[in-house]
Amino acid sequence: MKQWFERQKRVYTARILVGFNLHIGFKVYSARR
Repeated sequence: MKQWFERQKRVYTARILVGFNLHIGFKVYSARR
């Protein structure tokens, strides 16, 4: 159970980081146009 929780936490963190990077990238892309 603990291993599953650690993996879920890692996946959740990675998803948040990816979403954040996409959001920043989209803002920069929109501002550049």
